[in-house]
Amino acid sequence: MKSPFSTVMLAASALFSVSAIFSVAAWADEPVSSLPEGIDFYGKINVSAQLDNDYDSVDSPAVSHKDTNFAWHSYGSRLGAKGKYTLDDDWALVYKVEYEIDANNGYGSQKDFFLAREIYAGIHSKTFGTIEGGKLDTPLRMLQGKVDLFADLTAGDMKFVMVGKNRDSHTYLYRTPSFYGVTAAFATINFREVDNGSKYYDRTGNSMSLTYVADKLLTDNDSLYFAVAHDEGVRDLDVERVAMQYKFGSHENLGVFTVGALAQNARKTAPGKKFVTGQDREDGYMLNASWAFTADDTIKIQYARSEEVEYDGALSTIGYDRRLTKALKGYIYHGEIAGDEDKVSSDRTLKSTGIGLEYSF
Repeated sequence: MKSPFSTVMLAASALFSVSAIFSVAAWADEPVSSLPEGIDFYGKINVSAQLDNDYDSVDSPAVSHKDTNFAWHSYGSRLGAKGKYTLDDDWALVYKVEYEIDANNGYGSQKDFFLAREIYAGIHSKTFGTIEGGKLDTPLRMLQGKVDLFADLTAGDMKFVMVGKNRDSHTYLYRTPSFYGVTAAFATINFREVDNGSKYYDRTGNSMSLTYVADKLLTDNDSLYFAVAHDEGVRDLDVERVAMQYKFGSHENLGVFTVGALAQNARKTAPGKKFVTGQDREDGYMLNASWAFTADDTIKIQYARSEEVEYDGALSTIGYDRRLTKALKGYIYHGEIAGDEDKVSSDRTLKSTGIGLEYSF
């Protein structure tokens, strides 16, 4: 049975589409040459040579093993195409097709080179906002992308200690226009859960967020990002999240300082499902800071703590980025994940040190 939120979303989509039809009808009399605006092909290659040390202590420090692995990793490398077709001064059709590529070894047992990321089509209005449908990041996940300084990296990405990083098919999202820096997003997600490897259950979840962006606060160069978000029943989780980032603009050749924070509370909604602590509710937080001491050099540090993924889980990461060209960045980083996999007998520490290149085009 569809939730009231899903019903409202579908009704809003219908009204939105009816309004768009009139715009399309008016546009249809225009010459075909007014339609194309070109397709934006883009991509990113992010690869790292990395030394990973995975240390497990079983029952006591005397019974332990340590796995050391030197490998070449691909992190969030992607190829995509996006664009829009303008219908009139207010309306446009929008689309995006993006695939992750493994620049190293491929995905899964078949070593597939491509893995679907965001794929959607929609309609955009400067007045009424945007509706998109397809495979999309949830509004709650989008908050992480704004503040996580080490997204995608092993022992860097906050997903290793905190839940909520979801991207699902059959997602319908509405995003409002910006009003004095405030934007709202609402999504309904239809997904399928597997129970015992044989039974499938169709589920519906909702995700929403409210963001505020401002600049020229303390000085002409400062900026603020603040957001709150809520997941309801997404992957059998209810999650409340708040995130912020404040950028102190360049002050008398001291560079640019940025501080960020994220906190959340998560609850298991499926009957009998618990976190590793045995509880159905856990919380977590993340703190970070960066210092761009020149236009090309940035030092950054991040710490996260939560028991949503591992008992007594903690994530510590430090790194340095060097902008080599407008499109090419070099980086080095070191990260550590500490936690207990089963609360009783297995202490685990993963240490990862890497040097990499990120090329965007």
